[in-house]
Amino acid sequence: MHTNAPPFLVIHGSRDGVIPVAQARSFVERLRAASRSLVAYVELPGAGHGFDLLDGARTGPTTHAISLFLNHVHRTRNQFAKEVI
Repeated sequence: MHTNAPPFLVIHGSRDGVIPVAQARSFVERLRAASRSLVAYVELPGAGHGFDLLDGARTGPTTHAISLFLNHVHRTRNQFAKEVI
């Protein structure tokens, strides 16, 4: 983690049995403290590790969140590049 880290989108299930949700939250907090870039966090209630991204109840909302994040990164990428240079 460093000041010039790229934008991050972290999507994590609240019932992940492999990586505890507290670890994801902590990672996001530390990354936000270190980076000047956008760090977005989406926590999926009731979702486990490897949640139903491809064909399930969370597919639409998850892909919408990803789309919003990527659109924001695309719109602001030139601004970020000028700040780094």
